[in-house]
Amino acid sequence: MAYRAVILDLFGTLVKGFNRQDYDPVIARMAETFDIPCQDFWDSGAETYPARSLGHYDPFEANLTDMCIRAVQEASIAQVELAASYHYEFMTDAITAEAKVIEALEGLKIKSLPLGLFSDCGPDVPFLWGQLPLARLIDESVFTCEEGVKKAGRRHIRTAVDDSRSSLMSVSTLATEAARR
Repeated sequence: MAYRAVILDLFGTLVKGFNRQDYDPVIARMAETFDIPCQDFWDSGAETYPARSLGHYDPFEANLTDMCIRAVQEASIAQVELAASYHYEFMTDAITAEAKVIEALEGLKIKSLPLGLFSDCGPDVPFLWGQLPLARLIDESVFTCEEGVKKAGRRHIRTAVDDSRSSLMSVSTLATEAARR
């Protein structure tokens, strides 16, 4: 089967996904900036994530402001900018792909395969995206927060691709096929 394109997910595919343990120090620094208890700040972030991933908070600073309002805590512009800088620093590091991922994508580009990205994320990711080396290898990027849609689950995407007999393929399928050879 000849493939016409490869569509990739960002977190957990191109870059390591991160969990609460990874992000807790950032949450603690942001919460401290606003003088909000860390767990309350974390809960507010989790509560607002669905809206953030659908683009209701753009830029990310708007989400921080709403989190403070929910905690009945006033926040200055300087505090919001400082807290956002902690988050952006973490995200820049989190979205930096390993050299082997870059090499694999460059190999696909040499084969003239268009590369697409579909990521379930908040506005911070597209804000940082253009500054990252990985972005130059992706032909088309779709971010849920910009499109206002939630990404379908892996099973639903695979079913849609299989049902349409499309020539699109996920990176995990590509890796599985390469391992069989």
